[in-house]
Amino acid sequence: GTLVAISQGSSTVSQASDTPPGNLAVGQSNVTVAKFAIYAAGEAVRVRFLDFSLTFASTTITTDAILQTQIANVALTDDAGGQIGSTITTPPTTNVCPGGGTAAANSHEAAGVYTDCFGTAASPVNYVIPANTTRVLSLKTDVRSTASFGTVVGRLLANTSNLQGVTSSQTASSGAVAGASLTLSTTQLTTARNTAL
Repeated sequence: GTLVAISQGSSTVSQASDTPPGNLAVGQSNVTVAKFAIYAAGEAVRVRFLDFSLTFASTTITTDAILQTQIANVALTDDAGGQIGSTITTPPTTNVCPGGGTAAANSHEAAGVYTDCFGTAASPVNYVIPANTTRVLSLKTDVRSTASFGTVVGRLLANTSNLQGVTSSQTASSGAVAGASLTLSTTQLTTARNTAL
């Protein structure tokens, strides 16, 4: 027979150019907190799991109950109409995240940072990015009407061996990337007289 060498592809993770800046509104639903671009070069790449975090300023999230007054329905979707993993209806999950700790140990909430994951090493999401294709992933959430944080930053956290080449079966790791800082606005509509009239 003939020995056939399968070259491993590569992937890059970066902030998407259209990641949203600006403000969030109290009570806003399905709002995009950050966008991330993942490029699969050479071969299709299977995403097994992704850790993420939401960093809140001007509020201290020390318990699940406090976290649940800030956000709900956290999801990760792509620009092709797919969803990565399941929606986290009531955060945090009980997932044992490779880089995020466990909810039982209350390590999902520390110093205003909520960490969690879509999929785990034991229960992967197996989301496939086609070869030589960029997928833009949007981290979305509902902002509760009781939200009191000042700003929030969405991030994908660095993971180890969370990516796998579909052809080569070789594993790779994704790096950390952050979205923009978004400010919570409690004033949903502002009106003023047009002095030109």
